[in-house]
This record gives sequence, C-alpha cells and structure tokens, in this order.
Amino acid sequence: MKNLQLLIQKIKEPRIFGPILIYLLLVLAAILKLNLAFLTLAVFLLVSFFYFKNYLLAFYLAVFSLSFDQIYISVGFSLKIHMVVFLITFLLLLYNHVKERRLPTLPPRAFSLPLVVFLAFALLSVYFALDQTRSLRFFANLVYDLTVFGIVFALVADSSRVLKTILALLLGTLVTTVVAIYQFVAFYLDIDFYTKVNILNPGTFARPKGIFDHTNFLANFLLVSLPIGLSVLVDKTRENWWRIFLVGAGISALAITFSRAAWIALLGALLIFIFGTVILRFNLVALLSKFAVVGLTSLVMLVVLLVAIGPLQFGGLRGRSHVSDLERRISSSVDPEATTNTERLQIWQAGIKMVKANWLTGVGLENFMLRYHDYKLPEAKRDRVQAHNVYLQILAETGVFGFWAFLWFNIALIVSALLSLFQSKDWQMRLVVLGSLTAVLAVSFQNLTNSTLYYPHTWFLYGFLLASSRLALKKE
Repeated sequence: MKNLQLLIQKIKEPRIFGPILIYLLLVLAAILKLNLAFLTLAVFLLVSFFYFKNYLLAFYLAVFSLSFDQIYISVGFSLKIHMVVFLITFLLLLYNHVKERRLPTLPPRAFSLPLVVFLAFALLSVYFALDQTRSLRFFANLVYDLTVFGIVFALVADSSRVLKTILALLLGTLVTTVVAIYQFVAFYLDIDFYTKVNILNPGTFARPKGIFDHTNFLANFLLVSLPIGLSVLVDKTRENWWRIFLVGAGISALAITFSRAAWIALLGALLIFIFGTVILRFNLVALLSKFAVVGLTSLVMLVVLLVAIGPLQFGGLRGRSHVSDLERRISSSVDPEATTNTERLQIWQAGIKMVKANWLTGVGLENFMLRYHDYKLPEAKRDRVQAHNVYLQILAETGVFGFWAFLWFNIALIVSALLSLFQSKDWQMRLVVLGSLTAVLAVSFQNLTNSTLYYPHTWFLYGFLLASSRLALKKE
C-alpha cells in the first residue's frame, strides 16, 4: 500500500503526469482509428519527453505497450502503439548520445555478431522472395525488433530499472489479462459488445486473444511475463499480494487460451524455476509457500471461469457439448491423428522439402506461406499456411546460415544466463535472471508450434535476460 501511494504521488508530478496523459489520449485515438489525431499526439508525446528530459518514462511506457499489439492505426502499414513509443525512446537516446558525444551501449560481440549475420542473411533472402515487397516489409519489422532488443539492453542498467521494467511489463499483462477474461466471459454470457469480434476457435469454444491478433500470441506474451513476474515474488511478503494475484490471474488467462504448447511450456517453466531455486540454494520453503498461494489463486479463478461460466458449465451452453470439446482439445495434445496435429505434420513435411530445395538462400522473409503450395503434400487441403514453427520458418526463409546465426545467438544467450546464475553473489538479480531464462526456455518451446519471430515482446525478453545477466555479475 505504501509503494502504491508513493507511485500515485510520483505520477502527479508534471514531468510524469503530462506525458502519461498524452500517451493515454494517443491510445484512445488509436482505438477510435483517428489517424490525424494519433499522429499529432505522437508528435506532442515526443516533444513532452524532450521537454521533460524523461527518456526512462518513455521506455517504461513502451514496455507497458507491448501487450497492446492490436491497438494501431493504418498508414500504409499497421502503426502500433508500442512502435511509436519505442521510436520516441530511440530518438531520445540518440539525442542524448549525440549531445554527450559518446557511443551507445551495445550488446557484447558474442551477441551482436550473430544478430548482424542473421540480419544480413535475412536481407539477402529478400532477393529470392516471390513477394519482395512483403519480404522487405517484414525485414523492416525485424529491424524494429532488434532495435527493441538493443534499447532494452542499453536502458536496463541497474537493479532499480530492472524492477521498474518488470512493473511496467506486469501492468501491461494486467490489462491484456483483464481483456482476455472479459472476452471469455462475453462469449459465454452472450454480451453483445463482443459478438462481432473473432475470439473463437471456430466450432469449439471461446479462445480469447486479449489485445493480440491471435490466441497463441497472447499465450506467448504471457509465457514472457509470468515467469519474470514469479521472480519478483520473493520480496517482503506483505507487499507481494498484488503480484501474487496478478500472476495467478495471468496463469488463468493463459489456461483459457487452450494453447496446448503453452500449457506444457508453462508447466515446464514452473518446474525449471523450482528446480533452479533448489540448485541455487534459495529459501525453497518460503518460495514454495508463495507458489502454493499463486497456484491456489489460479485454481480458484480457473474453476470459476470454466465451471461457473465456461465450457464445463452444467448442462452446456449454445446447444454444444463443451465438455467433449474440451476433452478433445486436451486429448489432441497426445493424439497424432488429431486434425490439427495431422495438418501441422503435413506443414512441417512440406517445410522440410522447401528447406532442401532452398537451403542456401531461403525463400525470403515471410514467404513460407506464399511458397507452401509448391511443396505441400497431395493430401494437404490448404494452399496458404504459416510454418507453425519459428525455427523451421527461419531455416526455410533465410537459409542455413541465417538459421545458424539465430541459433548461435540463442545458445550464447542461454550460456551467458547460466554463467551469471552460478557466478553471481546477488541473490535478487539471480532470481530475476532465473525467471527471465525460464521465460526464454518456455517461449522457445512454444515456438516449436508457433510463429512469433516478428513479435517485439520476444525480443524484449532477449534484451532483458542479457541485461539482467550482465547486472547479476556486476560488482558494486
């Protein structure tokens, strides 16, 4: 409560209240699709940050905006809220570096070099793309994602910024969690406001997507934020209840996405986190007690959502047997003959054929879908599908060297985090590193069945893990 009061007092300061007010108006303009107002407010927001010299606030608002992926205006492309605020943060940083005549803080060569190689082969693949305009557009998106990675690494420079960044991420998680739960409830209670919005897996049950364009991307974002949220549950117990409630609500929201890979990834993440605390000799009893409270909170919320409102409601709803739908969804996780599994196996087999034919150059960024019909199996029904696997997508689209560079970067990131965990003496930062590493592993697992290469929250996670690993080893 004391921290909340301090936060409210801080927000009332003109240097903070002014930019936040403009930011909220910017979000409203994007929701109402008022393009001119949005662009005007974006300029005002930039000016306000320059005037108050508050680039850190811009950064925290950008992190908060990561969960607002479907709040944007169309200006020939989807100009999203987080793009605008990260761009403002970049301009502020650039101005400061020019003014102070110093070079920006760049990631170590072990991480920047593979990213440069990856970017180079991604650009080279554009030449071989069937749709070069589409490929160039996604190359620009990839440059933006790498910029997010660099900004996060540069600005998360001390333990105070780590905690504030996590707070911004969790507040964004709260917003998209509330939206997702509302979507779920709105479907089953026939609330008219959401009847015209596609939040469903057609023919089965509600699968909310929060403020993302697909349910699986919401689940992927929650896999980023929830393990990081767990890492800050070890402060003073009396100040942790809101965090426990938030993480519990997030777990419930992830559960009702019915994303099977995300379920497995979250369970694996929790086990890895607990195992990590044992290996690193943290106070396991205290930690498990908080995990138990989180688990109980999640269970109560989930029972209310599934039994009192959703697919397990007695008697069923809308004339469908939701219990059987849910049973099929769960059983399909281990049934290779399930329709979704069969289709994905067909996609991956076609993807392997695509890789064999284009192993050196790739087919061009975001051209997997366009080239799929040339390699699909005879029994496959659709002509345009996503790869449903980030690694296969990168291998098919950028070639073997682009894939090798991306793999090199990920291995370097994980090794760096493991070294900091075992060498650091700062137990609080070690927990943050453990939570962030757990998130990376969870996201990496879900990416076996998902395509999230261009989503900035993944690159935020990479930058945050690298920055926290560096801080964990930093000598005071």
